[in-house]
Amino acid sequence: MEAAAEVRQRTAQGHPATIADLSESARRSFGAAVRAPGPATAAVRRAIDQRQEASGGRLADSVREHLGPTANVDQQAQTIREAAQTAARPHYDAAYAAPGASDEALTAMTQNQSNAMRGALGHARELALRENRDPTALGFDLDPLTNEVTLNRVPSFETLDLVKRGLEGVADNTRDAFGNVNNDGRTILNMARPMVQRMREVNPHYGQALDAYGGEISGRDALLAGREALKDGAEDIGNVTQGYTPWESQNFALGNRSAMANDMATFGRLHPYGNAAARLRQNYGLPGTDTYATMQGLHGAKAVDRLAQAGEAEHQANQTYQAVRGNSSSMDRAAEMADQENAIQGAATGALKAIAGHPISGTGDVLRALGGGNTYRDQNRVQNELASILGGLDADATTGHMRRIGRERARQALVDQGKGVLMSKAARTVGALYSAAVAQPFNDPDDSE
Repeated sequence: MEAAAEVRQRTAQGHPATIADLSESARRSFGAAVRAPGPATAAVRRAIDQRQEASGGRLADSVREHLGPTANVDQQAQTIREAAQTAARPHYDAAYAAPGASDEALTAMTQNQSNAMRGALGHARELALRENRDPTALGFDLDPLTNEVTLNRVPSFETLDLVKRGLEGVADNTRDAFGNVNNDGRTILNMARPMVQRMREVNPHYGQALDAYGGEISGRDALLAGREALKDGAEDIGNVTQGYTPWESQNFALGNRSAMANDMATFGRLHPYGNAAARLRQNYGLPGTDTYATMQGLHGAKAVDRLAQAGEAEHQANQTYQAVRGNSSSMDRAAEMADQENAIQGAATGALKAIAGHPISGTGDVLRALGGGNTYRDQNRVQNELASILGGLDADATTGHMRRIGRERARQALVDQGKGVLMSKAARTVGALYSAAVAQPFNDPDDSE
């Protein structure tokens, strides 16, 4: 993409861009030029600082724009739950009416005399009452003396579903303040898993029902797992979500994007000059990795691709900031400054004319000074001019600079051979500064020159 168009596109997408963001050569030249004293370079440095300060907030907005809303998570979770319940209802109706509940393996599981199963049967009976179902008709028998619940008949799939939910409920009651179940809870969940697996095998309708809506507890667990995934590291997301049903994946995605947006906003406040984009990349992985593919499956391929593009734009913007504010240990500033001054000495005349398209105010004095006058003072002036263009955040101004470069290249055919050699050298200098794409002719339909 032509450089001015790339700058304009990034800016329109909410990520203010400069020419210096687009290539390492432009960034290095900008980093050298912007250190020159002068009002123009000071203004550019302030603008780059201000852009960097807002990076975390912009990326939080990008998460919301591309992955989905993050406000009122509890309300969103309820909306997801209600929609899932509606979609799952026909599957549950079919599952409850299906034969096969007398399966020997299932019967043996429900006759387990452990404390966990006794607690699950009691909880299942309470669920039936809460949902206006007749627990006696479903086979739950309450001993009035001991308050112990037993099954008085071969259970139906509706009864088995309540028992499964009872096991999950008993395990849920063992959670600590951080949402983690204790050892007893894990033992109970280990009892529930083979039961659910066998019910899926015997009754395909039940498997379809669970995929559509697996219960409030499983949804809450998945939402919490999505939030916690940022702490555990992106490489673990595939392991965490392996075997997730669509219902669980929806909740994981909600928790994940909510935590991701909050993390970007918080990071931006605490570390306004840090590389928020690099931190965000840790959450979705690099394109081509298993983690990235997993995130695409959870949030949508196009959505994750767009977020990655936003992250790359902000990462490159941070690299430009580092070129301005980074320390000498990360880049050899002295060598860069010397290289920049040599480039200006050799081709400043052509570069400034190519940038401006016609003599700007004071340009003649600068060119004469560089030819043998006060080079220190006027080199600073040239560097101010280059820094303003390479680091300018006005997309319209960038487009204007590109048009003028294109016009000046067209004029090269009209000058004598000596001047043509100089302008060709200038064009190569500009190309190095802006990247090869920038130095190509700009075809402006409004130009008649």
